[in-house]
Amino acid sequence: MAYLVPKFDDAERVYHKIQDLHENGTYYSVADAKYMDENGWDVRYAVRCNGDLTSVGEYMLNPNDCPDHKEVRYFHSYDPLHRQKLCIERTEHLQPGIYRLTCAARANGTGAFIYAKIGWQKPILQEIPANGNVGGDIWEEANEFIQNHKDKKINADSTTYANRLCKLWSVNNNQGYGWNRIIIEPITITEPTTLSYGLTSDNDMTHHTWLGQWFSATDFEITLVEEVKMPVGEEQHQDSSEVHRSRMVTVRKGETLASIAKRNHITVGELCRLNHLNPNSSLHSGQRLRVR
Repeated sequence: MAYLVPKFDDAERVYHKIQDLHENGTYYSVADAKYMDENGWDVRYAVRCNGDLTSVGEYMLNPNDCPDHKEVRYFHSYDPLHRQKLCIERTEHLQPGIYRLTCAARANGTGAFIYAKIGWQKPILQEIPANGNVGGDIWEEANEFIQNHKDKKINADSTTYANRLCKLWSVNNNQGYGWNRIIIEPITITEPTTLSYGLTSDNDMTHHTWLGQWFSATDFEITLVEEVKMPVGEEQHQDSSEVHRSRMVTVRKGETLASIAKRNHITVGELCRLNHLNPNSSLHSGQRLRVR
């Protein structure tokens, strides 16, 4: 099933005046579409999601402790009859290496998963813990730290690590909002290819029945853990020493191929060659690119 999304003015990122989009009784809002467009996400399908794919208000940090002191939007799917069939995905073009996928997620029932999929291979699945919207291992780590340092002063003058844990602990009247750290590793890529990752409650993919009413996910990040030398072959135009010296950068919001090339002192043509792109390729925030 195809879902329409708003068209955007690529030059100024100005959204056209479009009302909530409906199709076959299912829709998602302009706020949802804006969030996904700005962060490079695609809705593969969203059935019985009651018009909401994202939310705010129960992030792991209080708004004043977040970047720009604003509410953080995150993926959130809710259906009181646990009927939703959802799959939201982001795809990156990656060079050979060993990678790690991390994110934060929570659910009030079993059967929701975070996944990573290399090319057309079967997805690697990690189930989201079903502890509801209190606690969560991210909060529990902060709580353990606080309890072990009751007699010590922890405030804005403390170390960055201690200060962040203090902020995580204070959320929701010192109860947390149920967020858990999800890690999928190792993700081993042996040749240039795509890595798709995201969240899903689709039992055709997970082989588990979704038994909750809602689940949430945020803060997805792909990290290169170790570079892998690319085998030399007839179709391989880079020698292994070049791959070994490769360096990756993360695309920032609003950046283009030209701005990234200039920042890293290479040409746009060279940047495209290194990442198997063309000069008209679109980029999204968080995408990883090779610059050497």
